[in-house]
Amino acid sequence: MLCVSAGVLIGMGGRTAGEEVVALLVFTVIAASSVLIPVLGYAVAGIDCAEGFDALGTALQLSSHLVLAIVLLVTGATVIGRGLGGR
Repeated sequence: MLCVSAGVLIGMGGRTAGEEVVALLVFTVIAASSVLIPVLGYAVAGIDCAEGFDALGTALQLSSHLVLAIVLLVTGATVIGRGLGGR
């Protein structure tokens, strides 16, 4: 859902093909970093960071509904705003 929204926003921007490729690459790097950073952290620090990851995982599980609602609200508002604005 988020990737579709990002694709729509990138495609509707009225940019040149080169600018759209750059936007796509930036989006891909940011999206991949959300997975790559914790994996590299665990590979480098090993068991030392496991407790921190466990605590973060528990916190995210407890508040996942709220996080999802906020993300969907912001994404929906952005897409609707762009659609109504004609951009």
